[in-house]
Amino acid sequence: MSWLFGMNQRPQDFSQYVPEGAAGGDQDGAGDPGDKKGQKPGGGAMDAYRFDSSALERAAKAAKDLEKSAYAKEAFDLTRMQEETKQKELTGVAKDMERQIELAKAEGKRIEQEERRKTIHEQSKLDQQKSQYQDTLARKR
Repeated sequence: MSWLFGMNQRPQDFSQYVPEGAAGGDQDGAGDPGDKKGQKPGGGAMDAYRFDSSALERAAKAAKDLEKSAYAKEAFDLTRMQEETKQKELTGVAKDMERQIELAKAEGKRIEQEERRKTIHEQSKLDQQKSQYQDTLARKR
């Protein structure tokens, strides 16, 4: 359970996301003025957050290759069917959750009615005891 609260975790290494030149550099810009060759002024610490377009370029190239392929229609149909399957699974899960919610509501109402019945039963017992006591008092007079 300690993993749930963030205990016993090793520090994460985010160095894979930092470009080579930005690792360990000065963030306030203090340092050798000759270190920033070829960079725009004011870049500094934000260099690590530049957009890497290589993944987007690979995806565009794959899309072009797929368009040229003889199996493009089949690949598209397969992808569409996979997406429909995922949607149906998620719809089923949502319906199961809704059913569980309705069952929980019905169970809550059942428990509430049971408690009400018990309360009415106890109230009638108290009324009966009270009337017996009143009868006993009336007979003693």
